[in-house]
Amino acid sequence: MSSSTAPPISHPFRILLITTPQTPKPTLLEEPTLNLLTPYYSASIPIWHETLPTSPTALEEWKTEWLHPDASEVVQSIGAWVVAFRKPAAAKTGDGDGSGGLDAIQRLLKTVSDVVAHHRSKEGSSSYAVSAGMEPCFVALGMAQSLSPRLEFADEEWEDMFRECGGWEWINSEAQGKNSFGEKVGMERLKEALEANEWEGVGGDLEEDDDILEDLGLEEEGNDYGHLDGIDKGKDNLEIREAILARGDGGELSEGEPQDVQLEDLEHLVVKMQAIKGF
Repeated sequence: MSSSTAPPISHPFRILLITTPQTPKPTLLEEPTLNLLTPYYSASIPIWHETLPTSPTALEEWKTEWLHPDASEVVQSIGAWVVAFRKPAAAKTGDGDGSGGLDAIQRLLKTVSDVVAHHRSKEGSSSYAVSAGMEPCFVALGMAQSLSPRLEFADEEWEDMFRECGGWEWINSEAQGKNSFGEKVGMERLKEALEANEWEGVGGDLEEDDDILEDLGLEEEGNDYGHLDGIDKGKDNLEIREAILARGDGGELSEGEPQDVQLEDLEHLVVKMQAIKGF
């Protein structure tokens, strides 16, 4: 099957890009969507973005929000978790220039892994949305660090350290070409990993896209969820997250309502609240 005839994925999982403060978005994930075209499928993957400090207090607050029962819908809609950070300049936070150290990055990765594991272990939530057995992609993306000296480890050491934080794949954004095993590295490896991921997800089992749009009151322009793409949940959107998690119905969801419909309702709340706040 040629890529030109690859079947489209209409309702894919999302990418959640988490960056630490002062860490730029990787070029591959700068846009609201990532367009993927392979011999097996084509898809426009929506990208959500969140800037997350690495202090213990900030991570604990984030973890509390994401452990809320309603957050399970969102967690299960994410097919790839990409955490981008500047390569640490010190082993421990506070050493050297006082910036976040390796310990802070490991704490961040472990916190995210714990949240995902929590929702996946809940009864009835052992699979991601409509794809039974689907495993999300976890990428720890090390970005350029201008500080000198900085921590220097062989790739194998980075890989071992981050794998122990919950199965994260280490990717050095500055690497180019291929490694000694002939495998792609750097941003090409990130693209390869995302292309190899399972994206058939939210709403994939619904028969008519038009029915979805009508039920949710969405406009049929561009891709179905274009106005949802690129929701940037940084510090300015903290109120939005809190409002979603503290919904007026007390957080209770209809037992008979399909999970994918519930998720789209949740995202529709985000859109309405962003409109009210002028985002």
